[in-house]
Amino acid sequence: MKKHMIALVLMGAGALAQAQIYRCGNSYSQSPCPGGQQVDAQDPRSATQAAQTREAATRDAKLATEFEKARLAREAQVKQTAAPSPVSAASKPAPAQGKQKTGKDKGPKDFTAVVPGSGAKAKKREEKKKE
Repeated sequence: MKKHMIALVLMGAGALAQAQIYRCGNSYSQSPCPGGQQVDAQDPRSATQAAQTREAATRDAKLATEFEKARLAREAQVKQTAAPSPVSAASKPAPAQGKQKTGKDKGPKDFTAVVPGSGAKAKKREEKKKE
């Protein structure tokens, strides 16, 4: 299937090289357009060079297929070795029980901002200074 697609692509590229190509803004077309410019799309390669290119494309396609098969085999092997074993519900650890709050421990106290040196000790010091 891939060989046929490669051959079709290469044949299509050869047909485009012989057809007239027009540049219409940022796109290309086989039919002329207003303000379009004809583009020289002739293949400057020799027949030998074109054949070498086709052979290289075919070789690369085969190699890519082989690499893909090898990669898929490696991925399947990793999935088999890394698959976690089934765990029964009985072997799962019980959820940890949270610390029970007592009547004394009702949570965090409200935060109150204070200016340093303005607490009860500071007031006592100031009273002593006045005496």
